[in-house]
Amino acid sequence: MPRRKQQAPRRAADKSINWVEVLSTWWVENVLP
Repeated sequence: MPRRKQQAPRRAADKSINWVEVLSTWWVENVLP
């Protein structure tokens, strides 16, 4: 069960990083023009 607990936070971090990148790109594209 410790393996499943370590994979949960790892996937959440990956999703968080992806969200930040998407938000950053959207913001830059909406703020630049």
